[in-house]
Amino acid sequence: MEWLSGVIGVGASAASGGLFGFLGSVVGQVSKHWQEKQRQQWEMKKWAHEEELLRLNMEAKSQETEAELAITAQEGSWSGLNASHKNAVDQPSYRWVAAVKSLFRPFITVVLWILAALVFFTIADDVSGLLDPAERRELLVYMVYSVFFTACTATAWWFGDRALTPANFKNK
Repeated sequence: MEWLSGVIGVGASAASGGLFGFLGSVVGQVSKHWQEKQRQQWEMKKWAHEEELLRLNMEAKSQETEAELAITAQEGSWSGLNASHKNAVDQPSYRWVAAVKSLFRPFITVVLWILAALVFFTIADDVSGLLDPAERRELLVYMVYSVFFTACTATAWWFGDRALTPANFKNK
């Protein structure tokens, strides 16, 4: 019967070795799965960080572009002002032509302010009652955007500035 106990011992050894081998394999696979999951989470964090860096970089470049556009607009304004003043210098011509040229800007400035006042009081009073309130408001807004803008631009030229731009129309 010893041989039976030897066979059972060998069988138990083989079974336990196989069992422990299988358990070791399962533990190894679980460990690899957990390790891969951790690696993927790290990759996702890394990608999110790279995405954030790219977004910040794009925002910085956008702000840089806006600043460059503002500088270019300002330089254009100054070059336009210089050209305007250079053109305003009287060239040799007949005296009456020089007189008309020198009086044109003050004349047009005064005429535009008179026109602005006339349009404003005509629309604001609306004694005839031809306009409903919505139309009147729309005309007043249009008047401010056109007639007063033109009058202010003509006046601003005299003080060495370019056209005045309403705040909500800047850089458009």
